[in-house]
This record gives sequence, C-alpha cells and structure tokens, in this order.
Amino acid sequence: MGKKRLAAALVLALAVTLGACAQKQSTAKKSGADSGKHATAPQIESFLAVDQEWYAITVEGIEKGKRDQYIVDLSLENKTDDKELLFRMTAVSGDGLLLEAYCTPKVKAGKTVKEQVVFRENPNYDMWDFRDLKFTFDVEDAADIGARRDTPDVFHIYPYGKESGTSFVRRAGENERVLEENENFRVTLLHTGFEDGAYCANLYLENIGDKPYFFEFDNVSADDCMMHESFDENLDVGEKTFLTVSCEEEELKKYQLTEVKKLEFTLRAGEGRYFFDEPTFEKTFTLTAGEET
Repeated sequence: MGKKRLAAALVLALAVTLGACAQKQSTAKKSGADSGKHATAPQIESFLAVDQEWYAITVEGIEKGKRDQYIVDLSLENKTDDKELLFRMTAVSGDGLLLEAYCTPKVKAGKTVKEQVVFRENPNYDMWDFRDLKFTFDVEDAADIGARRDTPDVFHIYPYGKESGTSFVRRAGENERVLEENENFRVTLLHTGFEDGAYCANLYLENIGDKPYFFEFDNVSADDCMMHESFDENLDVGEKTFLTVSCEEEELKKYQLTEVKKLEFTLRAGEGRYFFDEPTFEKTFTLTAGEET
C-alpha cells in the first residue's frame, strides 16, 4: 500500500507539474502574442520628402530593430559641389507628442548618407500607435552654422495611411494632478520618486494656446539643497511632451541625501520657438514626496 500511495503521489505530482507547465506555456504564448502585435514594421513606399536646391531628404522606410526599436530609414543627399552640409533634426513628434530621437549627420559635397533615426523606448507610449510622424530639419552649411534659414523643412510620415484613424491617446493616471493650467499651457504632475538613482518629478506639458511657447525649469532644489540641473523645452501650437525635472545622483551625494522629502523648481514660460525675450509666466512649485498619491 505504501508503494501504491507513493506511486499515486508521484503521478499526481507529475500531473500537477505538467499542468503548471502547460499553463506557463499558455501564458507565455499569450504574452508573446501580445508583445508580438507589432512583429513587423509598417510597410511604406519610399518617397522624396524634401527637395531643395542644395539637398534632398528621402524616406526609405520603417523597420523594427533587433531589440524592437522603432527605426525610420532616411537618405540624405548633398547636391552642392563645394559645401559640407549639416542635417540637423530639430524636432520629431507623433500625433503632436514630442518624441526622443536624434539625427545630426554632416554630409560632404556631392555625397549621400543613409541615416537611421532610432526612437528611444518610453513607458508612456508605444511608438507603433502613432498615425502621424512629423519631422523638422534645419539643413545648414557646416562652415557657417550661424547663418540659419528662417524656414525649416517639415515633412510627415503616415505609417498606416493618412486616413487610417489610428492615433495616440494618452491614458491619464489615477493620482496625477494639474500643477498649472492657463489659456496657453497646462502642466500635469504624473508622479515623483527615485529612478535610476535620480530623484524625479515626471511631468506632462501641453501647449493648448495659439502661439509657440518656450519653457524653462530651473532653480531646482531637493530639501532646500540647490542642484545644478535646469531643463528647457519648446512646444509649437498643439504639441505636448513628457518632461522630467530631476536631481541627479551625484548632486544628491554632495548633500548626503538618500531620500528627498521636498522638490522645488521655478517654471518660466513665454512666447517663442527656441527662447523668449521676457517670460509671460513665472512661478515656483514645491512638491512634497509622494503627495500625488
């Protein structure tokens, strides 16, 4: 009887184990299906996005990187015979939300460069959900960068078609709160806390007015200890962005701060694309750790 009971117990244990494994496999498959909803990149045809006397920009396509990065492939052509050109992407947005990506190559006279714009992952959005990607470039003579043109080059990519109906919508969190709202802009506090050693206030900044606005966040302090960090952003009409005001780990160590009870910063804002002559708004905000919860 003892052997039979032992055998039965072993069979039962094996069945439970197999059942658990099957459940794990099922869960893994489901999770894999969810994470693989963008297994392939949107298929778009190559097109000439910018065609100027000195240069041209061609959109070659969109691809998915080895680590699931969202990548836009560009071809940058310098048409001149004697100038090196700086192709400087000054902004890129998805459905009006400013995104994190960089592109600043220099191209020799008469040459063409293939460039990949790689977008950084962000927990606040999924790159694959954007319908309208807007790119803004300043292309300048690398030997005379100060002589900027008044009008930048702007072009759009519609990954799923211009009339697809796909569009990014931010999902508001339960505990976030509006720090400031007026006729020109709105600042929402999403949450505060330590991230990768830095103490951060994560904000959502929106231009809700009818003019471009420039924003400066400075005079940052943690528990009345001044930090060296300052932050700025410019938003065109209808644009918005996720922005973090942070106290870096090295700065906190100077004051032996292992926790932060109070974060303070001053926000100045005014009309302008890259700076303002005089701020039209100035206010100091004091955030108590965890108050948004």
